[in-house]
Amino acid sequence: MVAKWVKFRVIEPEQQDWIRGYDAAVRYRDRVGDLEVPYEHLEGAYPLGRWLSDQRRALRAGQMSSQRAEGGAGDRVGHR
Repeated sequence: MVAKWVKFRVIEPEQQDWIRGYDAAVRYRDRVGDLEVPYEHLEGAYPLGRWLSDQRRALRAGQMSSQRAEGGAGDRVGHR
């Protein structure tokens, strides 16, 4: 029971946040044509610029999960 609560409260929100960030990045790229997003940019209410900065940092440090990096996310967020 505790493991399910921890997964729901800790793991799932991180994954959901990542998906929201990825979706926001795709919308921005489709609209603007690139991912040169200013750090303080909000896509709606989502802090897309900060999210992309965090993803690029994780990719450079080798901390992005292989599933995300191999799924093309690394290609999309890693290049400006």
